[in-house]
Amino acid sequence: MTEKQNYLKSASVVGLSTLASRILGMVRDMAMASLFGAGMVLDAFVLAFTIPNLFRRFLGEGAFSAAFLPVFTEVLEKEGKGNASSLAKQTGTYLFIILIILVLLGIGACFLPFAFFDIQGKNKLALNLSATMMPFLLLVCWTAFLGAMLNAMQHFWSPAFAPALLNIFWLAGIFFFIPLCGQNQETWAYAMAISVLIGGICQIFLQWPFLKKRGMPLLPGLCFSYSDPYIKKVFLNLVPVLFSAAIVQINTLMDSVIAWFMIPGEGALSVLYMGNRLMQFPLSIIGTSLSTAIFPLFTLYAVRGEKDRFGEAVPEALRLCFFLALPASLGLVLLSKPIIFLIYQHNSFTPEDAIRTSHVLAAYSSGLCFYVLLGIISRAFYSLGDTKTPTWVACWLMMGNIALNIMIVPFLQELGLALTTALGSVTHCFILLFLLKKKVSLFWHGMRSFLWKCFASTLFMSLSVVAASSYFSSQENIKQRLLSVLVPIAIGIIVFALSSFFLKIKEMDRFKIRLKAFRGKKT
Repeated sequence: MTEKQNYLKSASVVGLSTLASRILGMVRDMAMASLFGAGMVLDAFVLAFTIPNLFRRFLGEGAFSAAFLPVFTEVLEKEGKGNASSLAKQTGTYLFIILIILVLLGIGACFLPFAFFDIQGKNKLALNLSATMMPFLLLVCWTAFLGAMLNAMQHFWSPAFAPALLNIFWLAGIFFFIPLCGQNQETWAYAMAISVLIGGICQIFLQWPFLKKRGMPLLPGLCFSYSDPYIKKVFLNLVPVLFSAAIVQINTLMDSVIAWFMIPGEGALSVLYMGNRLMQFPLSIIGTSLSTAIFPLFTLYAVRGEKDRFGEAVPEALRLCFFLALPASLGLVLLSKPIIFLIYQHNSFTPEDAIRTSHVLAAYSSGLCFYVLLGIISRAFYSLGDTKTPTWVACWLMMGNIALNIMIVPFLQELGLALTTALGSVTHCFILLFLLKKKVSLFWHGMRSFLWKCFASTLFMSLSVVAASSYFSSQENIKQRLLSVLVPIAIGIIVFALSSFFLKIKEMDRFKIRLKAFRGKKT
């Protein structure tokens, strides 16, 4: 099996694991929406969970992985597993200390306002829940660090399945712990917070047998050797990537803060969370799976100095992403209302809440294709050791995005936040791609023909989805809601696949290869 076919196999593994996680996450969000509605308690819980989750993307899956994985791959390739394990122990020691400090500072920051102010209501609940869930920051970032090691050694299953395990424990909290907690919604929120912490612990130990098999540490080695040139390289890479990741996460946090303080009434954070979560469904399955699988391959080509293979791999990955993400993006925009009504509109989650959430989902989804492409382009820069360029681009875009949010939110409220996020992703994508083309030679064989064919297939799909949706205007019962989503999706997938086949889009061949491999045939 070639390296590219192996990357496709890895992407399939990550995609299936991510699909399981997203399905469980969707069930979880449905249960939360049904229990709480778009109200104060859910707003407070979403804000509290956002803080450690931001650090997961910031330190775990974002900056630290981007800085550590290329160096770890270089050591693994040139010096073997023994030295790679030593590097992991040393790096893990520093990361563990940083995370402990952050957790203690975070808990202190949550309790400090109570010493100076009389805090009540939703602010009190949000601070208490944030303090309760702050240790999740350590657990989830450590899980991502262990996953980066396994990914570098071409093991993708357990890191990709870890979020599914978290969702299992989260659902256990909803269905088993909450019934024991009476009728107080605030108590329910604390039960979910404890469930999240238990799930975070289990995520770490899921990695243990796979790390042990490969001779890698599960826990930090408590050893310090900053004189090691590879340790220095990790931390030299880390500084600009941390800044870049901080910019992205500050931007996300500012969206939550702006929604919390500038949008009147309740529910803005809840509908933003629900809409974003559904947009993350295809984003994770397509974007995360492909970018997670392709990052080690990009890094390997860069370490070996194979510029031609790198120049071919990046456009091929972008083509595959575009081929999958464009129809997914437009499909979510067209079906946003029936999807939201099917998944969330139950019990405490009112039709008005569902309509608000559907508008947010459509706005977020308009930028889905570019979110996916950004993941590939950013990893191309990181694999080349260039962490500064994405940092400066993200910095300028963050300032523009915050300014635009403040101007547009008074008029469009939460819809404005979602629209500016989508617009920012488009701008970010084109700027980084332009700069990457200046840095390395990329081979765009047949790209113009591919784009026209992909747009044509997506257009045919969209027309079929609109036509199918027109037969299911009623949303009175669960059967009609289910049909209004499943039938247009099924028809859209069939039309897109047939259009791509007749237009001879080469990316369809990749799925034929994977299907044959699944059946055990030789490719």
